[in-house]
Amino acid sequence: MQILSSSEQGAFDDPPVFDFRERKRCFDLPKPLLDIATELRSPASQIGFLVMCAYFKVAKKFYNSRDFHSPDIEAAAKLLGLTGSEFSPATYPKQTRARYRKLILDFYGFMPFGRKARKDLIAEIATMARTYLKPRLIFDRCVDYLIQRRVQVPKSGVLLELIRSGLQARKVELIALMDVHLTDDARALLDELFTTPDDQNRYRLTLLKKLSQSARPTKIKEAIADFGTLADLHNQLSDPLSALDLGAAGIRYFAGSVQRSRLFQLKQRADNDRRIHATAFVAHQFYRTQDNLIDLWLSVMASFHAKATRDHNDRLLENRAAQQKQIKSVINDLDTSVFGLLRDIRGVTEADGMSDTQKVSTIQALLDKSRSGAFEQLKDDLSATARDECWFDVLEAGSLRLKKLTQSHPSRDHV
Repeated sequence: MQILSSSEQGAFDDPPVFDFRERKRCFDLPKPLLDIATELRSPASQIGFLVMCAYFKVAKKFYNSRDFHSPDIEAAAKLLGLTGSEFSPATYPKQTRARYRKLILDFYGFMPFGRKARKDLIAEIATMARTYLKPRLIFDRCVDYLIQRRVQVPKSGVLLELIRSGLQARKVELIALMDVHLTDDARALLDELFTTPDDQNRYRLTLLKKLSQSARPTKIKEAIADFGTLADLHNQLSDPLSALDLGAAGIRYFAGSVQRSRLFQLKQRADNDRRIHATAFVAHQFYRTQDNLIDLWLSVMASFHAKATRDHNDRLLENRAAQQKQIKSVINDLDTSVFGLLRDIRGVTEADGMSDTQKVSTIQALLDKSRSGAFEQLKDDLSATARDECWFDVLEAGSLRLKKLTQSHPSRDHV
């Protein structure tokens, strides 16, 4: 497991590089440290001690004297009224550095990275491994953990080895749990994910990786079928999932590894390790597929509402055009049948050669010829428009298509 790249590891283990302002600030050391430095025997020891103090002030760790930067050596020598040429790593032995480290740690109130600090850090790494943080983030938090507890920060190799051991211990624990709680049927189901269907050349696990965002009916039916497959797998793996107690972070961690890895890489893992990844992947995809189906359904409903509104508006326009034509026809009928009738009745009443009885009978005959069917039809159409029942007809037609879509369930053999 590569937690840090070679360049990152080198940057961590090498002394910090200061610019002019940073160097001035870092070598602004307290007087007690300067007094200790002036009491040392050789100029090389005095310069090396101050450089160690400046580096520890910034990074809370110590470095090999061969890695000291020349500008920092010159800055320390200037504080002591010496020259940088008086310092040499050869004249600064390991025993002397170890003694100076203790002086610096005591002055700053820090402890060396010993057995107790190692034990506490291992426990902290185990806790972070249970929350499935990324290894790089665990490394950074280990550094912060040591500094907060005023413990000297060791070399990167020490921290990296502890992190790898902690993650490996957590993996061994999960593998043991999987071995105990996984039934033979569930084991066969997980192993089947790494096989190919008879009619396809892609692994079943690969077919479950991608989630379609298409709102096409065929794609939605496939998404519903995949969800049914994942739901069946999730139900049968509920006991191992509960025993592993991965939590949301752990499920994302192992499922993300499955998403990024190729099948041949997963198949190279140990059996139970591969099954842990597959179990977490099934749980993760089960939850994701639910969210995806909800998104698809919201998209389909929005499209359905837009189409229903458009169809309804089209029907209203058609009805309005028909009504306009009918009103025009009624007006023509009104002119001929109603006003014409009134003109005929007026002519009868003004006729001089007819008796009153003849006039009444003639008017009665004219009234019997009147037509009101057009008016009745217009009234019925206006009443129907006021009820606006075409909107419900449009919704009913669309809902039948939606019902057919959700009830259709293609074969799951392709998964």
